[in-house]
Amino acid sequence: MELTSYFENKLKEPDYQHLKREWIEQTFSAPEFEIKEIDGRYARYRKIPEADNQYLKVIVLKNRRTIKDAFIDLYFNPRKARRRAQKSTHNARRPFY
Repeated sequence: MELTSYFENKLKEPDYQHLKREWIEQTFSAPEFEIKEIDGRYARYRKIPEADNQYLKVIVLKNRRTIKDAFIDLYFNPRKARRRAQKSTHNARRPFY
């Protein structure tokens, strides 16, 4: 797991002080959800009980080992994420004519 210099600097800011490095490492290594975004990055999500059961979103670069950003995603909906994942695998199996 690597961090971009941008994210290392962000972690020093007061707004990011509430994020624990252990949460980021857990979400990176064992996410509950991983969604590939349009730009090729990956969004990894994990519920954090110490943060009122909200989801931490960790954005990982295309190389899948460098973290660009992380934050509590107040709008993440696990039901929608499951449906989205099912649709994407369903579409991948359907032949294109």
